[in-house]
Amino acid sequence: MFIGRELSGTLYILPKRQIRALELRQTGFTFGKMSKCGFSKSTAHDAYNRSQRNLDRIMATIDFLIDHDLLSAGQIERLRRILQKL
Repeated sequence: MFIGRELSGTLYILPKRQIRALELRQTGFTFGKMSKCGFSKSTAHDAYNRSQRNLDRIMATIDFLIDHDLLSAGQIERLRRILQKL
């Protein structure tokens, strides 16, 4: 579970609500069923859509950094370790 996990000791990767919506969708919840977890259908849908847009922006940023050779050797190694988890 991602909720409460911090990156670099201070920042969250995505807002908690977006992370929770992603987790629920991953486990098979529909937007309507997310109301049992404290979301309204529209709030769940909005949080999920925002999370997808934010993830696309993160991926685009990584792609840009790679294309322009802007990552340090340590960052490249970290990225490789992250990708091996897939």
